[in-house]
Amino acid sequence: METRKMTKKLLLSGHLSIVVFCLVVLFDILVDSANADESIILTPSKDNYINRCSVSGSETNYGGAENLLVRSFDGVGCTLEEPKSARLIIQFDLPAIEYPAVRATLGLYYYDKLGTVDPVGRIYEVRRVLNDWTEGTGTKAGKVGTTLGSSWQNRHNFGVGMEFPWHSHHLPHIEDTPPCVRGCSGWDYLGGGDFPYTDCNGTDHWGGDEVWATALVPAAFGWMEWDVTALVQGWHAGTYANNGLLIRDSEEQWHSPCLYPNEDKLGARFYSKEYAGANYRPYLKVTYVPDATAATCRKIWEYGCGISSDLNCDCYVDFLDLAILANDWLRCNNPNDLNCEVTW
Repeated sequence: METRKMTKKLLLSGHLSIVVFCLVVLFDILVDSANADESIILTPSKDNYINRCSVSGSETNYGGAENLLVRSFDGVGCTLEEPKSARLIIQFDLPAIEYPAVRATLGLYYYDKLGTVDPVGRIYEVRRVLNDWTEGTGTKAGKVGTTLGSSWQNRHNFGVGMEFPWHSHHLPHIEDTPPCVRGCSGWDYLGGGDFPYTDCNGTDHWGGDEVWATALVPAAFGWMEWDVTALVQGWHAGTYANNGLLIRDSEEQWHSPCLYPNEDKLGARFYSKEYAGANYRPYLKVTYVPDATAATCRKIWEYGCGISSDLNCDCYVDFLDLAILANDWLRCNNPNDLNCEVTW
């Protein structure tokens, strides 16, 4: 009798030990899974900046330049009625990652300001580009540029007669016009990229304003970063087409001597993907967490803690397991039974 009790105690103790072991394993797996995020660093597939000043300037391509430019205005070389803002456009090709991003950070290296005006504190915002565009190879080396590729006016330009303007080419643009400059007309109709916005007349285009991220220009040169997680998640889910993103000064201004009598330029330069120093090129860091449920379940089985009736090893006992049982009902593969079906 005592032997039976001892045996029973040992069996119960053994079962309890297994249960405790499995719980410890599960806890460790859950902790590991919670911290098991992975990151990839992407480099741009294409980048460019689009520049507005005079008809010829707004058709110039800079896709092969080693720098990218964001500018609010330039009082040199443009008349009162010619705003000279610049925006950068950049695109990253996302790999076929099974899991959605939990964080996505865009990084650009700010290395120089324009003219004598320090852009510190300016707000640079991210917009979603709606249509495809061509990078181009222009560098404007020696002040000689090319019009092939994307520009302020065109998203594609493959030569004479093969220009494809931005869809915003003939729409009122986004600027808040200073009081001593004429209103929404003339130079306000020149493209500058396709993205959802509200124009200076208060009219919404493609759904109205969408600002996906903002960052302040720092006092010192160095990396600027934007949290573009929501936009990357939208690309991954197929909610939006990935045509890249556009960065602009949130308060682009027409140059006006009555507002800025002693200032000439206001903007920031960033290194592009063509820059010789690879460590300073733009990047998109995407962080994601693999499917924690699937990873945990696999580990449970690897540690021998699976449920015996979980026939498909998905850590659930349900009708899928019953279907497997029904499909194999009364089958056998015993080599010593001549009536059994040989399945190996």
